[in-house]
Amino acid sequence: MGLMSVIFSAALLIMSAVFYKRGLTHPVVCFFFVWLMVCIFSVFQNTIYHPSEQTYELIIIMLLFFFVGSLATFLPQIRWSAEDLEVHHDVNKDDVAFGLLYVLLIAYILVSLVDSLIIVRNFMEGTQLWVMRGWRMATYGVDSNPVVDRQSFIEVFIRAVVLYPFQNMIAPLAAYLYFHSELRRKHRTFLVLAIVSLVLTVIATGGSRNTIVYFVACFVLYYLLSRNKSKKTQSARKPRSIWRTVGIIGVLAAGVFVILAVTNARTTLSLEANIVSYIGISPTLLSLHLPQIYVSRHTYGLLTFFGFVTYPFRLLQQVGLDSFVPRAYTDAFQQMLNAQQFISVNSSELVRNAYVTPIYYFLIDGGTPFLVFMSLLFGAVLGQFSRAFFRGFTLRSFVYYALIMQAILFSFIQVPTVQPSFVFSMLYAWILLRPRRRFVRSSGLTA
Repeated sequence: MGLMSVIFSAALLIMSAVFYKRGLTHPVVCFFFVWLMVCIFSVFQNTIYHPSEQTYELIIIMLLFFFVGSLATFLPQIRWSAEDLEVHHDVNKDDVAFGLLYVLLIAYILVSLVDSLIIVRNFMEGTQLWVMRGWRMATYGVDSNPVVDRQSFIEVFIRAVVLYPFQNMIAPLAAYLYFHSELRRKHRTFLVLAIVSLVLTVIATGGSRNTIVYFVACFVLYYLLSRNKSKKTQSARKPRSIWRTVGIIGVLAAGVFVILAVTNARTTLSLEANIVSYIGISPTLLSLHLPQIYVSRHTYGLLTFFGFVTYPFRLLQQVGLDSFVPRAYTDAFQQMLNAQQFISVNSSELVRNAYVTPIYYFLIDGGTPFLVFMSLLFGAVLGQFSRAFFRGFTLRSFVYYALIMQAILFSFIQVPTVQPSFVFSMLYAWILLRPRRRFVRSSGLTA
C-alpha cells in the first residue's frame, strides 16, 4: 500500500494541476504535492520504522475525498479561458491602518527578546537546542521549563490570543510590502522589524525551521503570483522584474543557509536522515498512534476544532464551572497532549513527536466516517477560497492566502483548526486589515 499511496497521490496531483491550471500556487495542487513528498519520503527510506499498511490506506482515503470535495466548487462553473488564470490586484483596498500593526509587531519583538535571552543563557550553560525546541509553546500549567515558568496566566493569555496569532501575519505582510514599491518605501521600518522578529523567533523556539520555511515561502508565493500577468505588463516592467528575481533568489539562498545552519546546530543526523525524519515521519508517527486511537473515546469534532473551543472551555474551568465542560473536551485536551509525546521511531532510539497528520484528529473525533466527511469539507472549503482569491487579491486576502498555504505546507503535521493561533490569525486578518473608509467632506458620503 505504500507504493500505491505514492502512485495515488501523484495521480491526484496531476489531475488537480490539469483542472486548476495554476501549478503549486493553487492551494489544492500544493496540497497534493506536499502529500506526494510525504509518501515518497515515507516509503523509500530505511531511517525510521515503516508505517503499517492500514496507515497508507487511511492516507489514500483522506486524499481521495479531499480531491472530491475540492471539485464541488469547480465542476459547476468550469472555465477554460486564459482570463480566469490572471491574478487581479485591487490596490484601492490596501489602505489599512498600520499603526496598530506596528504596536503589535513591537510587542511581539519584546516578548521574543525575553524568550531569546533565556534560550541563549541556557544554551551557553550546555542545554541542547532540541531540548529547548518546545519550551516556548509548552502547555501552561502542565509543562515546566524556564520560558513558561516565568510567565503569569495573563501573559500566557495575551501571547496565545494576541501575539502568537499576529506572528503568523508578519511574514505575508512583509512579503506584500516588499513587492509593492510604494508600500515598501512607506513601510521600510516594518520590513526591518519583520526580519528582527524572524531572527528572534528562530532563537526563542530553539531553532524552528518551520518559521524560516514559512517566511521564505511567503516571498516566493508572492513572487510567483506577481509573475502571472500579461506579457505586455511584464515587458514594460522588465528592469523591475529582474530586481525582483534577484531579490527572491537572495531570500531563498539566505533561507536555505539558515535552515542548514540550524539543522547542524540541533542534531548530528545526516542530511538525508534529517529530511526523512522531517518530511517522511508523519505516517510513521500516525501508525504508532493507531492502536491507542482505536481504543479512545470519540470526541465528536472537539479535537478537530480544538482551536475554536479551547479558550471558552478553559475559561469555564478557570472560574470553577467544570460541570459545564463536556467530557469530550477533556478527552480532546488529553489527545492534544498525547500527540506531543515523544515516541521512538527507529531502533537507534531516535524520538519524534507532534507530526501525526490530520488523520489522527479525524479518527479520534469520529472514526473513518468522520475522516471521510472532514476530508470532503476541507476540500470544498479550500476549493471555494481558491476560486475567490484568484479573481482578485488585496493585502488582506493575500494574508488569508498565506495562512492557508502555511496550513497546507504543514498539513502532514496536523489539521490547522486544532491550533488557536491559526483561528485567531484568520480573525485578526479580517479585523486589522480592513480598508479604511475615506470620507468625502463635500458630500458627506464615504468612498
